[in-house]
Amino acid sequence: MGKDEKEDSGFGFKDRAKALETLRLLEAHDANYRRLTVRGLLGRAKRVLSMTKAEDKIKNIKEAMEVFEQWLADLDASKKTDKPDKKDGKKEEKKEQKSGSGESSSASDVEIEDKKSEKSEKKDLPAETVPGLGFKDRAAAEGTLRELEGRDPDYQRLAVKGLIGRAKRVLTCTRDETKISNIKEAMAIFEKFLDDFESLHLSRQNNAYLALGHVRTAARRAGDNVTPLQKSFIAAYSSVSGEYKRLRSVRADGEDTTWDIVRNRELKTLKEKHAEAKLFNDKDEPTAEHLQMLLWAYSPEPARVKKYLPETKEDKGDKEDREDRKRRSSAREDDSPSKRSKLTTDMASEPTLPPKTVPGLGFKNAAAAQRTLRALRGRDPFYQRMVLSGLMSTAKQVLRQTRKDRKKANILAALAVFDKFLEDFHSRRAIKQNCPYLPLDSVRRAEELAGDNVTEQQKAFIAAYSSVRGEYQRLRNVRAQHEDSTWDIVRNRELKPLKRKLARADLFDEDGELTEEHVEMILWAYSPDRRALSEYFRTPRELRERRREIENEAQVVGSDTDEQSDGERRSKRTTTKAISKVKEAIASLERSLHQLKARAAIRSSPYLPLDAVRRAEQLAGDNITEQQKAFVAAYSAAGGDRRGLGNMRAHGEDYTWEYVRNRELSLLRDKYADARLFTADRAPTPEHMEMLLWAYSPKPKRVAKLLLAKKKGEKESESHTNDKSESDKSSKRKQSSKRQTSSENDEGDGMLRRSKRIKK
Repeated sequence: MGKDEKEDSGFGFKDRAKALETLRLLEAHDANYRRLTVRGLLGRAKRVLSMTKAEDKIKNIKEAMEVFEQWLADLDASKKTDKPDKKDGKKEEKKEQKSGSGESSSASDVEIEDKKSEKSEKKDLPAETVPGLGFKDRAAAEGTLRELEGRDPDYQRLAVKGLIGRAKRVLTCTRDETKISNIKEAMAIFEKFLDDFESLHLSRQNNAYLALGHVRTAARRAGDNVTPLQKSFIAAYSSVSGEYKRLRSVRADGEDTTWDIVRNRELKTLKEKHAEAKLFNDKDEPTAEHLQMLLWAYSPEPARVKKYLPETKEDKGDKEDREDRKRRSSAREDDSPSKRSKLTTDMASEPTLPPKTVPGLGFKNAAAAQRTLRALRGRDPFYQRMVLSGLMSTAKQVLRQTRKDRKKANILAALAVFDKFLEDFHSRRAIKQNCPYLPLDSVRRAEELAGDNVTEQQKAFIAAYSSVRGEYQRLRNVRAQHEDSTWDIVRNRELKPLKRKLARADLFDEDGELTEEHVEMILWAYSPDRRALSEYFRTPRELRERRREIENEAQVVGSDTDEQSDGERRSKRTTTKAISKVKEAIASLERSLHQLKARAAIRSSPYLPLDAVRRAEQLAGDNITEQQKAFVAAYSAAGGDRRGLGNMRAHGEDYTWEYVRNRELSLLRDKYADARLFTADRAPTPEHMEMLLWAYSPKPKRVAKLLLAKKKGEKESESHTNDKSESDKSSKRKQSSKRQTSSENDEGDGMLRRSKRIKK
């Protein structure tokens, strides 16, 4: 029915004459119907144009479209000329209403102005999305991923998924083969990115934002410990009214990137630096390390922060300062070049801290890799491993996106150099030679204790450590005096002989004071027992002396027992008992701490069942070390109970099997961070098999299902054969029993016959 009506209506866009006839027929209808019909005909004409190849048809349809477009333009122009008359009439009506309303009308005008100002403020805010994203072709997709690099992982995934959805919708409407192939290439890049995103668990690296009020409270509590970069971040966060999404398009001061990228970069270093730091003290207040993260609107425990850290609202003064900054930024556009040069000189006069990373590192080819290793020689082992693992992961990502064979070969050669270095690194267990830095306050206090025994080189090191404000990572770029190397290399070189010397000496003397060798180490910002040192600096001198007096009195009690009266002996015994009880309590606390650490390690690397480990041992064959064999034997001796391993000492080690397992697993996790766990045949890879022999797998459910299912199948086949043999035996028994019963029945019948004969 609808189709016949459309055909009989006489409307069309075949050529110019048909379009004019259509407009003539539409004059009989109302204005709204005419406008909608012409727009619908234009849309249909565009769709027909995309499917038509005949040139004469295309020319005729375009002429008809020009007629319709001209008609719509004339209609819009006539509307604009009619509008002012309506406005004038409305103004007159408003004036009449104002004359009768009085004060109420003035109040409503103020409300309208406030609403307008609020709308204008919202319009002035930057956009929430990142510009320059697209899926036109491969180059556009790669540019999109470069634009998203360093931003929040959740936003990266959301943006890429949105682009894939849009690309699929565009594909349904497109018939151009080149366009389709280009969009499909872009989609392949995006899908590969999402696969890597899920496999690397990048969503765990997302740093969720805290509310602006909590950040302001943290800034007040931090006081003078807020850096200029953090201050400018908080100002930018306030300028977007706490809407963190808008920071994606706000350029950071003195940077080529936006604030969201700068924030993630700074938080990465802070999370590595304070990985084991406490977040809250005994009063449920954030620690100094936690405050540094809060100033970047992040906390590992946001729920607890919201509970114990109140929000601070924006003051009027802060609001005025923000408006002044807006006015200054708008006025700065009209400033003269002389004023701009003055501003740049003022900014240059402020002291800039050296960077935290070592320059000149790369993986372009084998020569670049060797140059990287030379640049890392002598530096902190932990930093060496971190840098090389980062370079290797970046190189693997570049390999996936590179098509040139020569470039791939060069990068693979560089990766081989890095792999060889890391194998040697793990075999030497070089990570144990790492010397973690002490805080700057501890070094300064040790300098006061040392007095005149501080060498010139140590003084220069402490001055350099103070110049970078205690941020030890920046010492990697501070050149030592009269040396060709930086301070981190000099420090590690000087600490080597001191560590050998102190290996046979004590850290504290009999009076509980620091020894000279220990003080010399602390002057290089290192101590083998950081906990005892922090306890030493935390407890006052008078308290330490009082403790020594109590211990001396306890010793005197034992020596003078013969010369004392019964009452004095009892009092001394009570003091010795109290001291012994305190010591026992301290020992029990240390044991409980050790147990808690062991439990935490078990949670991070749970044990596989004993059957799965034995099955993995069978599959490994000859590719199993003696240590792994000994561990499997110990696990079997414990009956598959992990608690038994906590009391069994490892062969050739001074530690239990539980400690050795956790140590080896941490090395394997770092070594095979990016390795695949299963082959195409769903079997465990050799790297995964090494972890299985230590009763651990990142995918325990899948491994248990895979290994135990095979064993169950073998058991079922054995049980099937056993069932067959048992069924055969039972059938034979039944047959023999039937024969016996039949023979007994025959004998009974014979006896009855004889008895009948006898009676007769």
